[in-house]
Amino acid sequence: MLIRVDITGVAPGQEFTIAGRWYTRVLETEVAGHPASGKPNAVLAYYTPDRGNRVPVSVAEGSAVFVKKGG
Repeated sequence: MLIRVDITGVAPGQEFTIAGRWYTRVLETEVAGHPASGKPNAVLAYYTPDRGNRVPVSVAEGSAVFVKKGG
């Protein structure tokens, strides 16, 4: 079951979904290496497609996302 939360409520390393795609919020150790590091009012994450490399993304604070209940 999925529950709706604000992106700032997603823990580092936790997966979340927006529009059917799953992302993983970056760990504290990954922040410096993320291309959007230092971007104001953004939460950093990676999208990992079925094939290929992780794709860096940033999500605006205040955005609603979905997480698995209890996770």
